[in-house]
Amino acid sequence: MAALRNWGTDETGIAVMAALEESPAKAINIMDSARKARPDQADFERGYRNLMEITGQIDALRTEYTKRVQQQPNDPLASYLLASIVRGRDGLKAMQEAQQRFPDHAPTLTSLAWRKVAHHDYAGAIKDFSRLHAISEKEANAFDDTELDALLGLHRVVEAKNLLQKIMSDKPPETQYELATRLALITRLAGGKSEDVLNQTRFAEAQWLDLARLQAGLPELKAETRQTTVAELILALRDNPGKAIELAMKKNAQLNYLTTEYRSVLFALAMRQHHAGLTERLQFQLHISKADRALLQAYIDGSQADLDQGDFSPEIQTAAHFFRSRSPQLPADEREKLRKLAFQSDLQPNLVRHALTTWPQ
Repeated sequence: MAALRNWGTDETGIAVMAALEESPAKAINIMDSARKARPDQADFERGYRNLMEITGQIDALRTEYTKRVQQQPNDPLASYLLASIVRGRDGLKAMQEAQQRFPDHAPTLTSLAWRKVAHHDYAGAIKDFSRLHAISEKEANAFDDTELDALLGLHRVVEAKNLLQKIMSDKPPETQYELATRLALITRLAGGKSEDVLNQTRFAEAQWLDLARLQAGLPELKAETRQTTVAELILALRDNPGKAIELAMKKNAQLNYLTTEYRSVLFALAMRQHHAGLTERLQFQLHISKADRALLQAYIDGSQADLDQGDFSPEIQTAAHFFRSRSPQLPADEREKLRKLAFQSDLQPNLVRHALTTWPQ
């Protein structure tokens, strides 16, 4: 299908998602064909690399990318790709070096900004985005959620709200769901009414309003919404976590209707309970590499582990701190520090702060 459409971005994405339902190997083959057909398309390279990292094929990537740099030492994309597979703070350093060599390469600058957010250099990320907007507005807009996280990390809430409103004004109704939920939370953080934001949003599907309201901690408007599995799952993650795994494993769970925040908490919960099937499913949705998954598992289990050795979104980090704080083998003072860290790292306060006060110990 994708080949017949000349490997368009949307068509290829649909083909990859369908292939993932069968096997990761088939999805990788499609992305491999796409990147070879469109070597100018950095998104295809990102997609291929993500799938290879998720499935643990990092050695194959390292061999390919090293050879590519040797053959094309002046190619910024080759330099970016090799730096992109280095993890943690070493990876941040590698991407900084790549950006210094190719200062106007947009994918490198985007990756550098994302890594700075992952390692809490929010001011540095904002500086990178300022340059990125001047170089490629398209690339900056494609990763505007990272810029949003950086603003929230600096407590520049009004600017974050204004940015998100601008983002939403440029998006069609079918993309408004998670954005509107985020805007509701940021509006609440800024002292406004989250309910007003959601009621004024044009959603592509009628049930999205109620699902967004539930995820923002607001009551649903239609009683029948609460009878859907995804609504039951949202409510379980807020107040009855013991039911969450069972609900998530139902065929009609519609996990794609969970925001990134809720999926991150569900992912950490699945890891905490060592539920391999749900963990793997969410690992693909959240784009977490096999190596980072292993590091996260050790951290959540209460073993000695440093999240700075990997690269995690703010939502994943907040969820990880929360679940590590529930490790009974850790000293009480360390668990309390982790609870405070989970509270503080919640950039748009919602589910984890709620769970800190309502979940049973």
